[in-house]
Amino acid sequence: MNAIVKILIIPFLFFPSGVLIGEDAPEGILEDLEGVGEDLSNELDELEEETEHLQEELENARQEGDASFIQHMELELVRANKDVAIWQEILSQHEKLLAKDGDGLELSIPDFMRSIHKAHQNRDLSRIKSVMSHLEFELRLARESEDGDHIRHLQLRLENSRGNLARHKQLAELSEKLDTARVNDRHEEAEQIQRHLFVAEKDFHIAREMRELEFRRMETQDELEAIALEMFRAKKQVELANSMAKQHEHLAKEWERLKKVLASTDAEEEGFDQVVESAESMRIRFHLQREIMEAHFELAMGEKEGEQGEVEEIRNYIRELEEEVRENDEVDGETVDPR
Repeated sequence: MNAIVKILIIPFLFFPSGVLIGEDAPEGILEDLEGVGEDLSNELDELEEETEHLQEELENARQEGDASFIQHMELELVRANKDVAIWQEILSQHEKLLAKDGDGLELSIPDFMRSIHKAHQNRDLSRIKSVMSHLEFELRLARESEDGDHIRHLQLRLENSRGNLARHKQLAELSEKLDTARVNDRHEEAEQIQRHLFVAEKDFHIAREMRELEFRRMETQDELEAIALEMFRAKKQVELANSMAKQHEHLAKEWERLKKVLASTDAEEEGFDQVVESAESMRIRFHLQREIMEAHFELAMGEKEGEQGEVEEIRNYIRELEEEVRENDEVDGETVDPR
């Protein structure tokens, strides 16, 4: 448990001050406050790193000239800079707090910890809004590209973010009630609200994290299925290429045989014409058989993806091609396997 969480759990207003910071044992609270400073410094480092990253993204967007993304990143950078400024101010307050002792320290700690709590609340709120803005931006792009799965994921995430926003506003209202009860010295009511708020916030964060992990599981599962589909496609492509290569070898052999006949000086004109017609028939048959192979590949993919309407159309197209092969063979006086 980090120091911020630990010290926030202490209900300063609900116990006599001596229980919290006794005259003979202030060291524990001071130690926790020093830990709070370390936690705040670490959080500030993370916020500054985020700001630097957003600045880089903004520069890239400007170079690419993407107006909508530039606007989005500018808003993100404003949010991040605001968070940095707030954390710098809180750290400044922390340094002043550590310089105090005795009653001055005792009286200042509750307000200081509430300021941290409020800062975390505001940062959570701004990040929820930031996530929603990013999701809406991504959703516009996904709709333009007609990426069905991605659109579905983004819509689910956006709906969840809206729920998070509503829940966060409820927590903020509860926090305001707590502040009002404290200001009016309604200590018993404040204690009940404090306990309820603490539990509600934990419920919110745990549920949000669980939902995020569920989204990750769903998206990873879809990625896995997409990879499996691509592997299936690649396997069928290899089979198609092998079949076409064998067919082409057969075509090359047939052409070599016909070429010898065409090159013969003993060939009569009628025989020569028949060879030319056979060569043309062979070319047509090769083209039709290749179309059939391509169609069988599309059929396999359609069946794999469950596109029933498209599958039926492809089957009808294959039957038409096979009929054309038979007609071509009848004209040429041959019987061949259209596959």
